[in-house]
Amino acid sequence: MRSVIGAARLVIFVLSGLFTIAYQSTVLFFTKGRFAYIYPRAYHAFLCRMFGIKIITEGRIETEGQVVYVGNHISYLDIEVIGSLLTGSFVAKKEVESWPLLGIMGKMQRTLYISRSPKDAPRETKVMLDRLEEGLPLIIFPEGTSSNGTNVLPFKSSFFEIFLNRNIKIQPFTISVLEVDGKSARNEGVRDQYAWHGDMTLEPHLWSFAKGKGAVIKVTFQEPVLSTSFDNRKALASACHEGVAKGLDLSPIAA
Repeated sequence: MRSVIGAARLVIFVLSGLFTIAYQSTVLFFTKGRFAYIYPRAYHAFLCRMFGIKIITEGRIETEGQVVYVGNHISYLDIEVIGSLLTGSFVAKKEVESWPLLGIMGKMQRTLYISRSPKDAPRETKVMLDRLEEGLPLIIFPEGTSSNGTNVLPFKSSFFEIFLNRNIKIQPFTISVLEVDGKSARNEGVRDQYAWHGDMTLEPHLWSFAKGKGAVIKVTFQEPVLSTSFDNRKALASACHEGVAKGLDLSPIAA
């Protein structure tokens, strides 16, 4: 029975993804402003419900002025969770752009696919600043990779260089996995049904999660910090890392 449910979910995911590409491409042809983010946010919320992801939120989401949201990264499923809560453009590594279906779907939310090559840094910096000048927030995972969610990996301070000496609010958020498939996520095997990290392969992981009963994910928003309050990128990255780490919740909610 769970295999039937999993197959149905994946079929709906693919078909709805194809519809999303067709619909959102039309929207983006006419506007790339905030209106273009209404459907993606609703679509992320739909996918969360379909895959059985329940989201608990804590804290106030900052929406005034130029805002950058920074948080920990546990799984590709984080995109659906965070995308259902925030209006903005994700910043992802260039390699994700070539992922089947997911890469082009990311473009439908105007995801910025950033090269990590030093020679591309000036161009990538301009792209991110231009997006902020549009009044549209950025969503960044500064760890540069995903973890199993039991701790917050060190942040790459290079992400924060471009925000110095600019009046930008940076709001830390924390993703915590509380329950997966009806079981406490304190068990590593259970947690890894949601967490996607290391050398895990995407397709079998997604199939396993699709067959399951979903997950309970907690997202905690800390008070934002002003980039103008910091003299160097390492201090800014450290303050944001501290905020994200402070919100990590490893408490069980299920037996």
